Amino acid sequence: MKLKTLLLSSIISLPSFGPSLANSNVAVGLAFRNSDIPPMRSSEFVDRALASFKRYAGSDDVFDARDEGRLSPLAARQAAGFSKSDFERVKSLDLDGDSKVQKDEVQIWAMDAFDSYDVNGNAVIDGNELQELSKDFEPYRAIAAHASEPESIVVHLETPRTPTYMLGMAQQSTCDLPDTDGAKVAFVSKYEAGNLIDIAIAGKDTEADSTEIHIEPGSEPLYVIAQTFTPTVWRVTGDVSRVSRFVVPGINRGNGTSDGVGVAGLPEDKVTFLPGTNCLEWKGDEAGRYQQMVDLAQKLGKSPDKVVSNYTMSTVALPSGKFTEPDRGRPINLQAMFPNMTSAIARSDAAQNLSHYSPLGLLRIDPSSVVATTEVEIYDVLPQQAGLVQLQVEGKMVEQDRLYRIVQPIPRYPAGLGGAHSVKFMICDGVPQPGGSPGHSDVLNEVPMVADPVCEAHRG
Repeated sequence: MKLKTLLLSSIISLPSFGPSLANSNVAVGLAFRNSDIPPMRSSEFVDRALASFKRYAGSDDVFDARDEGRLSPLAARQAAGFSKSDFERVKSLDLDGDSKVQKDEVQIWAMDAFDSYDVNGNAVIDGNELQELSKDFEPYRAIAAHASEPESIVVHLETPRTPTYMLGMAQQSTCDLPDTDGAKVAFVSKYEAGNLIDIAIAGKDTEADSTEIHIEPGSEPLYVIAQTFTPTVWRVTGDVSRVSRFVVPGINRGNGTSDGVGVAGLPEDKVTFLPGTNCLEWKGDEAGRYQQMVDLAQKLGKSPDKVVSNYTMSTVALPSGKFTEPDRGRPINLQAMFPNMTSAIARSDAAQNLSHYSPLGLLRIDPSSVVATTEVEIYDVLPQQAGLVQLQVEGKMVEQDRLYRIVQPIPRYPAGLGGAHSVKFMICDGVPQPGGSPGHSDVLNEVPMVADPVCEAHRG
């Protein structure tokens, strides 16, 4: 089940819908709309995965460095309907570590993914199972919707004209935005930042990241609306005196509050938190973004002067709108993050994947510098692969052949071990069950009569 999200994100554009659906936006919209997907058997599921994989691999049915080079130019990616992150997801299907993804590996993961959704075991994905599949891959619809667009999306909008058929469709909300008082309005939206942070902004069982908003020099006041899909600390730097108001839409966490978002670098009286997503729901598709602009124009009495949106955004400069995203091919300095790391731990699966999934590494933030509506606290166990590395450095966990033995008590599992971040744990006999959640990870318990040699070596 480890890579079901990675695999299925690679098949969201389904060629079986025919040439009339060559536009990836339309294909994706149909692919996961319950009313348009018939009950799906495993053979069809695998066939669709393989057909989509062939778009990456070409005629030899192998995706390797040559294919990545062939599709690496921006123009080539746009023509094929791919984004940078597509390559990373496909490469993660490499089972044997030979830096190639072959047809049989895709088949294995496709069957595993099918089984994980076929909850009732009737060999068909149908009913509520289709709903779960659709819900899980909302973020990948957003990626695919923009795969053929420029990867640096900076949109300048005039006041939008609402078509007659859309009148009354603008999102109804239960909140009011503060007045702009004539300030220039900038709207920033991202899904992720490409890093991890060492403070919990949405509880210790949820991972979080951080994006820097750098305010460029100038005299005109700025009214900033910063929206994120994932829990985030927005770090505001530069000429922060220009910020007249910093508005933070909340993350829908089921309780109608704005937990999961914090702001560093601004005084509390300049920050406004909006409750939940009732005010401004995160959208990743073109129609959704237009609806957001209509909603904002109605609430503010004007359209935003600058809109900056991208799936991954590490930094953004305002008011110019220039932003950066991480280079996932550049190794990170793990030794700086974990000074006591041994060379063996640096070669571990967790350490290598940390560079892959969080290419900007771990960012340390002073909790007292963050303005938030909920408690901000330092993780006792860092999230995702950073936590796996931390526990190895502390001697509480040993990784061998991609099995993570918990050899000493740990407070909790690292947060965010879902999808491709999931691993296999073994809890050595006598070690208490950790707190928190293992996510999608498998958890084995050592059985005393069949002692595990690694657990045995660390006992007593």
